[in-house]
Amino acid sequence: MTFAFALESLATMNSPRVRSFIFGVTALVVVAVGRLADADTILYGSTGGTDGRLYQIDVTTQVVTFIGSTGFERLGGIAFNANGVLYGVSGGSGSQGTLLTINLTNGAATVIGLLSDPNAAVDGLRFNSQGVLYGSSYNNSLSVGQLLTIDPSNANVLSSLTLSGSGNSYCAGIAFDALNVLYGSRGNASGRAEDLDLIQPNGVLTPIGGMEAVISDIVFSGSTLYGSSPTGDLYSINPITGAKTLLFNTGISNFSGLAAPVPEPSVSILLVLAILALFVLMWRRVRPSNVL
Repeated sequence: MTFAFALESLATMNSPRVRSFIFGVTALVVVAVGRLADADTILYGSTGGTDGRLYQIDVTTQVVTFIGSTGFERLGGIAFNANGVLYGVSGGSGSQGTLLTINLTNGAATVIGLLSDPNAAVDGLRFNSQGVLYGSSYNNSLSVGQLLTIDPSNANVLSSLTLSGSGNSYCAGIAFDALNVLYGSRGNASGRAEDLDLIQPNGVLTPIGGMEAVISDIVFSGSTLYGSSPTGDLYSINPITGAKTLLFNTGISNFSGLAAPVPEPSVSILLVLAILALFVLMWRRVRPSNVL
């Protein structure tokens, strides 16, 4: 049963109460769809180098706004948790990382702590849908890329998985899709043969496409995968083929980290509740009378 069929069927019901219900539900759908259509795609970017800066990027209008400096160098990874708190990690792939939270108004950073593993040189951060914080790290003692899980409350490294792929297997950025499938961007990793990989649960990197550009970080916003480049370029990336489409140059020097806010739940909830309400009413109308 489709949404359109449900509306058509309910429209034939003459009860004033049902007609009022249809009007209310339709209004909810119109409001929710309108807000979804009007919303710009907003990303946040951070910089490497000696001054870790934070920017807001409106992908729809191509307007980039400087928010502020964190005061920490090589801010390679940034990530939002489900509550809209922005986390960051400084130090890049060359030194022990410091985990931070970052103020979205002025870029001021609050230190959570040094990562508990001195070899944890984390350059990418991302939360999965269960709220687990992952970090992509380069272990300078072993000269190999690793995938870590990190306690966001105290910066303790909880687990470490050595990656296996082309070159040194280091991933500068990581991103989870809606199904918690994990992707890695290779940045300028030594010996890499590709820009994008699928990171298997056992740590094996499965290449997606070849080398076209240096992709520092990646993030999903909705179903679209975005990638940042140190040149300031922002790309959309096909997660199946690895093909890249240049969207525009942000003007951000040493463009490194990339993060997407968690979508506002109210809009999606309105739409889902409205559709569910219609289907429940339809089910009650068409179910056999002998069903208990």
